Parts: sequence; C-alpha cells; structure tokens
Amino acid sequence: MRDCVGPRRAPGDRVEDVSSQGRKLGLAATMVTAFIWAWPTIFIKMLGRDFDVFTQSFYRYLASAAFLGAIAILLMRDDMSKAARRIRFLVPPAILVSLFQLTSVAGVYMTNASLSGLINRISIAFIVLLSYAFFESERRVMRSRYFVLANVLILGGVLGLVLGATEVSLEFDLGVIMTVVSSLFWAAYIVNVRQIVNDFEALAAMPIVHLLASVIFLPAVLVFGDIARVSTVGWGMNLLLAGSGILCVGLGNVTNYVAIRHLGTTLPANIMTFKPLLTIVFAWLILGEALTIAQLLSGVLLLLGCWVIIRKVTVRYREQSP
Repeated sequence: MRDCVGPRRAPGDRVEDVSSQGRKLGLAATMVTAFIWAWPTIFIKMLGRDFDVFTQSFYRYLASAAFLGAIAILLMRDDMSKAARRIRFLVPPAILVSLFQLTSVAGVYMTNASLSGLINRISIAFIVLLSYAFFESERRVMRSRYFVLANVLILGGVLGLVLGATEVSLEFDLGVIMTVVSSLFWAAYIVNVRQIVNDFEALAAMPIVHLLASVIFLPAVLVFGDIARVSTVGWGMNLLLAGSGILCVGLGNVTNYVAIRHLGTTLPANIMTFKPLLTIVFAWLILGEALTIAQLLSGVLLLLGCWVIIRKVTVRYREQSP
C-alpha cells in the first residue's frame, strides 16, 4: 500500500495495471463479479416478502462489514489500520453506495428482478460519461472502433432483452425512475472508487465503507424500518439476508475493486453487461419469470459485444498503453 495520506493524483493519471498478468487478473475478477452480481435483484425480491427497503439494506451491509472486517483483521490488520486512519477518503463512496442501495432496492420492490437488472445497465452510459470527464486513459479506450462496435452490440442486446420480455412493462413508473436514479449513483460510486483504488487495499477498505453505509442506513431503519424484524422471521430468511450481504455486497465489491484496479472503470462495466442475461436465467429458475426466444437471441447479441470487449478492446488497450 502507498504511504500517501490520500489520493494525490491528477484526474488524468493512469492507475490501472495493464500488464499481461494484471489484465488476466482484472478479467478474472470481472467475470467473478458479474456472476455474483447477477443475484442481488433476485435476493432482494425474495427478501422483500419479509423486510422493508431500509431494514434489508441495513442488515445486508452490516453482514458484509462484519464478514470482511473479520477476514481483514486476521490477514491484513496493518492495512486496515491505515485505511481507518484515512477514513475521510472512504466517506464519499459510503454515501454514494448507500444512495445506490436504497434507490436500487426500492426499484426492485416496485418492478421485478429482471426489469431492474436490465435497466441498471444504463449505469454503463453514466460510467462512460463520468470516466471520459475525469480520466485521460479511459478516453483512449472509448476512441477505439472496437469499443464503439461492442457498445452497439451490447446496447442492442439489452434493448432486445427488455422489449422481448412478455411479462415486463417499460411503463415509466416510479420503480423505473428509482432504478435509473440508482444507476447514476452507482456510476458515481464506481468513478469515485477509481480515484482511490491504488491508495487502499480492497479487503481493508470495503469493510469500513460498508460499516459507514450501515451507519448511514441506521436512522432510516429506526424511523421508517423495523430493526427488530430479524427476531420474528425464520432462520432461513435471516440466513438469506446475511448470506446475500456477504456474497453480493461484500465479496462482489472486493472483486469489482480488483477489476477496477487492473482494468479501470469502463472495461469492467462493459464486460459485465452480460450480467442481465444471467439474472434472467436465475429469475426464470427461481422466481418463475419466463424467457422468450427474443430474449435468448438478444442475449447472444449481448454476449457477442462482451466478447469484442474482452478479445479486442482490452488487447488494444494494453498495446497502446505506455
């Protein structure tokens, strides 16, 4: 870890590792993150039967903070102590991820798992725009013709997934609005993480960020939620609540942190665009949401765009990097 007291780089400085080994690690972390993050909207929908937005968000982030914090204390106590001393740099991402969580969960409650997962891909456009504004290295990626081609395929696939869903309406209701807003908060969070990614170890920083987020959720839980709800539901639902927090909030954010460190913000966000296809499959298996032929064909188109990102854009990015 660096000994500096916080992020001191100019906005255009390059922090990601573009070596061959770093690229492979970044791609692996991205794929793992995509698989993990295919589940949150499904878990949120399942938990919505027993928990309100605020209570669910509070306990999921608290479970993540406790799990990752215990591991960090055992494996990298010094790094976690350094991160705690620089806690002021971790407050902004905690605020942004809290806003994302509340609006995202509300969006899932008001719509459904598949639709929310699809609409959240709008965050890619927000990430690209914010990355273009802040990072010179990201601009080189976005000027690639392969990058443009990949995004055309990806956006076409996402559009087909939405329009091909017979039971999903694109009515511009409050749930859709909340989901779009959550995508903006997520993009801001990702770009903020990109700015501090080389100053903190992922496993040392994430427990603190998630603990801060839990503190932010606490007043809302006490006023609008039901903090004692965990004592009245069965152990199975509590296990799902804690497990989804550890897996999706905790481990997912750690692997995403690693991906951003090695690949930047734009490439992981685009590679993970195939995540909605996984969400639709899981929602079909678990929640009974039906897949259509149009969705399957659109999923193929989306995966083709992801392949272009992996095989063409990341290679060119490595070759053009000094």
